[in-house]
Amino acid sequence: MQTPPHIHLQDCWAKTDPATGKPALTVRDHSVIASAVASQIIEKLSPACHPLAIKGSTALIGLHDIGKITPGFLRKARASRFATMSGFQECCGDHALVGQEFLASLDHPFSLYLAIGGHHGRYPTNRVRNNLGKPGGLFEAKLTWPNELRHQLLEEILHLAGPLPTADLPKGALLHWLTGLVVFCDWIASNTDWFPLSVTDELRDVWTFENAKSAATRAIETIGWHRRSMHPGLSFSECFGSLDFLPNPLQETILPLMDAPGLFIIEAPMGTGKTEAALSAAYARWTHGEERGLYFALPTQLTSNRIHNRIATFLENVIADQNSVQTLVHGNAWLSEDRARAFFSARTPGEPTDASEACRWFTSGRKSLLAPFGTGTIDQALMAILSAKHSALRLFALSGKVVVIDEVHSYDPY
Repeated sequence: MQTPPHIHLQDCWAKTDPATGKPALTVRDHSVIASAVASQIIEKLSPACHPLAIKGSTALIGLHDIGKITPGFLRKARASRFATMSGFQECCGDHALVGQEFLASLDHPFSLYLAIGGHHGRYPTNRVRNNLGKPGGLFEAKLTWPNELRHQLLEEILHLAGPLPTADLPKGALLHWLTGLVVFCDWIASNTDWFPLSVTDELRDVWTFENAKSAATRAIETIGWHRRSMHPGLSFSECFGSLDFLPNPLQETILPLMDAPGLFIIEAPMGTGKTEAALSAAYARWTHGEERGLYFALPTQLTSNRIHNRIATFLENVIADQNSVQTLVHGNAWLSEDRARAFFSARTPGEPTDASEACRWFTSGRKSLLAPFGTGTIDQALMAILSAKHSALRLFALSGKVVVIDEVHSYDPY
């Protein structure tokens, strides 16, 4: 069966208008936007993370929703023309799974495309994948037009964003990180404040790659995700805002050791300045190493709340950006009035820009850990390696940052 003459690529929708339920963004446009966002995000990754984005990631992320070109998904919008077409009721509607299987069918490494199948928070299991070959699966009813339209979109994205990756990634941390990158780019590309829907009577393509790149640059600048530059050459006393605050022997010992990334354990009695030693060590890695950003983890919500302000004061002394965002990250952070706040450099001249939209963005959904600087509980970091929804996003959010785990002695086995 050939592609029906009345079905074209621009008929395939990716987003609907919440008010009317009508299709309001084509799959092609969303793919162009996602590619543009990925190109800008990858460009602004921290030096420690930039090598993790394998060659071809821009095209891969652009094609993350190619599985929406399938009858099972397209009929979900009641206001869509596909909803009234017969024979699609049993078609697979899991577009992430369809996209994964389609890309893996192109003689490319399969493991890599788990990043597409898992971009909604969980990876498809083998049991789910095996059901694709049954009635109602991916290539049901001998339809050829969905596959033809997917190939049409594939060719356009490859032309705009370059080739797909050719190297495979084994299942593990690197693949998990790539999945988190896909999710992050998708969330920015799906924000209708930066990429408005086209609410017209007829669905059509409206975005160019260059226009999408400009909008992506504005979006990233708005949330300040990349703002984490430091004033170099500050002394220990200057980092903490007081010339009378001199380093003690413990703090003097730890600083020369910060000449390489690694795991550093400081064990000392209470009141000996371990927290300041850890923060000064973080500053050393920010200015002499490739790490950027911070997550300061504690065992309880109460201790997290208490140290939140203390770390903000330190950051104001060392940050070079006019403003950046610090978040409080734990299960009850929503009760805090300053769970996300902008802090302004005490040493950078000029007026700080408005960061209210950035604060709103980082406090919605699961985005708090993505902020450049965060204070919270250790479980928020541990979920990056547990079988929890969007664990890949958490891993991506922590990557390249200095992670401080304070008061380790008080953690219980749980």
